[in-house]
Amino acid sequence: MKIGQKLFLMIITVNLIGTISFAGIVLYLNHKRTTNLVYNEIKTTSAEHTLIIKTWLESHLDATITFGQVMERYEQIENNQRRFLFNLMIQSSVESNNEVLGACTIWEPNELDGLDAEYAGVIGSDDQGRFVPIGQKQAQV
Repeated sequence: MKIGQKLFLMIITVNLIGTISFAGIVLYLNHKRTTNLVYNEIKTTSAEHTLIIKTWLESHLDATITFGQVMERYEQIENNQRRFLFNLMIQSSVESNNEVLGACTIWEPNELDGLDAEYAGVIGSDDQGRFVPIGQKQAQV
């Protein structure tokens, strides 16, 4: 092999190694940068969605707490009106809120009014008469 061919082969080899090394470094740095960008975007997006979900849950939690506070004062309502009022309150809250499909409460036996035996099997009560009202959306055709 002549000296010109050897030099040409060496120059080509050095250039090839340099080009491959440069391309490898560029690909590695680009991959690292892209990975960081994607990670940061995922982190930002999940933080935004977390805030949206937290706000939504807190708004419904506030309504639930308010219900609980009203129902805690059940003794201030006439005994024979409690079931009617709580059924009405639960059903009205479900119907007036588009984001709620249903709501219910479950009372200890004879806790609400002591009249469980009289309400056995009646809508809003279980088979023993325990007060378990369920408010749900009415099907719309």
